[in-house]
Amino acid sequence: MLEDRKSVAEFLGARLEAAHSRPSRNVLHDLVVAVKVGHRRAQRALSLVFDGTEDAQLKRSILRRYAILDRSLEQVEGGLGEMGLAEFLDMTQSVVESIDGGFQFAFSHIDDVRSNQPTVDSDEDTRPVQHRDPEGTSTGAWFPPAPFDEEETTARFRIQGNTKRGY
Repeated sequence: MLEDRKSVAEFLGARLEAAHSRPSRNVLHDLVVAVKVGHRRAQRALSLVFDGTEDAQLKRSILRRYAILDRSLEQVEGGLGEMGLAEFLDMTQSVVESIDGGFQFAFSHIDDVRSNQPTVDSDEDTRPVQHRDPEGTSTGAWFPPAPFDEEETTARFRIQGNTKRGY
């Protein structure tokens, strides 16, 4: 997660720098695409924590961060053609900071989530073992205790002839 945060920060930083130095339509479009990628990766980092915890308060905090990231992305997508360049770049900078904040939040909680996960040992069973044939489900309950009379069964099939299945 730390490597992902670093790569997203570098990616977004490079796009912001390009937008400040030569703000063409293509460069601004690249910046919006970069924000979408950062948004998706920050939400993926948050989802790792969300899926791994049972703490309701932490889950609510993550859901609030999801909502903040979604609103921020909508502002960037809507502001590209509607805002002035300086205002758009300032707003995009704050969105990049909220994306990084999502990563920071996830990173600060991931160790707690991991420590609460059960350990897996290759030499031991980690799942409770249940009896595979609980009482009352054996095939003895379905069939009479006497064995099948194979001669009678074979003769019955010969008399019936071919069936729809080709027997």
